[in-house]
Amino acid sequence: SLRAALGPKYPGAPAALRLTRADRLVAAGQYTAARAEYRALSTGLKGLAREQAAVRIGACDYHLKADLRAWRGLQALVVKEPDAAAERLYYLAACARRLKKAREFTDLVTRLGRDHPAVRWHEEALFSAGNYYFLENEPIEYQKYYRTLVERFPQSPRAVQAHWKLAWRAYLDKSDQARRLFEDHLRLYPDSPQATAAVYWLARLAQGRSDLVAARALYQRLVSAYPHYYHALLAG
Repeated sequence: SLRAALGPKYPGAPAALRLTRADRLVAAGQYTAARAEYRALSTGLKGLAREQAAVRIGACDYHLKADLRAWRGLQALVVKEPDAAAERLYYLAACARRLKKAREFTDLVTRLGRDHPAVRWHEEALFSAGNYYFLENEPIEYQKYYRTLVERFPQSPRAVQAHWKLAWRAYLDKSDQARRLFEDHLRLYPDSPQATAAVYWLARLAQGRSDLVAARALYQRLVSAYPHYYHALLAG
């Protein structure tokens, strides 16, 4: 309404602010409205903002479950800015996973790590690849991706989940690394949702090697500090 009233005197919003508005629509789950906004921005902006808007059209298609349209659009898109290129590769990988293009999916994750190793899109792609192989029950593969995620992004929220899955896999495999991984999980991620589980399974490992004093101390710690938690009930 202000644009119509002011005509040529209307001060256009800065590109970054317009892009942020579209991003807020995405955050609110309004993907159709966001897509329309990104489409308008992709022709009216320049540089990185224009390329990000173009990539996010494909991202909206992905969120709208229009996977094939997103895949084709992102494949045809040419971007030069590194930030936009990394985001494009991530959503191409996400589409490939949905479309069951397993080889393309893992190739894109590898390419993202090679070309943009330190960006959050690589972190998300590693977690996605780990989860993909976790659901496929392929431990060798999912451990590879989770381990890379923990090593490259140790402080990220994704790393907490990835590290726990590595620790639990080591326990299931009866690996000598299980004890160290449980201890590392508590040291690195003391607020982890799996902290009580790590203490409990450390106690089970201690009991298994006949270190009953250590096992009892760990069980007692759970019972006294976390009385209403599931693993405290097991410890009791």
